[in-house]
Amino acid sequence: FSCNFNVLVDGYPRVMGVRQILHEWVKWRIESTRRRINFDLGKKSERLHLLHGLEAILLDIDKAIAIIRGTKLEAEVVPNLMKGFDIDETQAEFVAELKLRNINEEYILNRTKDIAKLEGEIAELEETLSSEENIKKVISDELAALSFTDRSEHIYNSGRNGSFSITGNIEFLIRK
Repeated sequence: FSCNFNVLVDGYPRVMGVRQILHEWVKWRIESTRRRINFDLGKKSERLHLLHGLEAILLDIDKAIAIIRGTKLEAEVVPNLMKGFDIDETQAEFVAELKLRNINEEYILNRTKDIAKLEGEIAELEETLSSEENIKKVISDELAALSFTDRSEHIYNSGRNGSFSITGNIEFLIRK
């Protein structure tokens, strides 16, 4: 049998069949997944950039402390760190904002251990964005994971007024 639905696509109403609706949904899902991956890639790249600045001061923590303590004006701390460690303003601001308790080698080493992990994650995200087939694979994997976890629907009789509750991802109340 055939079905026609009135659907908004890109803000315009269209009459579509099931096949067309699924095609539009797949296009939307690909684009939204691409945007999500780009967002994640940007956040991870920013974090990696900051960690590289932190790694630069790891080489000489005492020098960083001496620069901060030797600076007369607060506004000059960031430029002095930039000059002293050849880092950019964002990295220098990150280093300048560290709490005193975090200016120890253990903290910095723990943060810099994340560099290799982040570089791997960034490479993986870039590989995913390199082709539409990779994005479709991500979507397929996400949908497959959902199909296994959302099968936890239980129906039980509440005993009041002949009502039943279906629980799981969504709750409904059916009254007779």
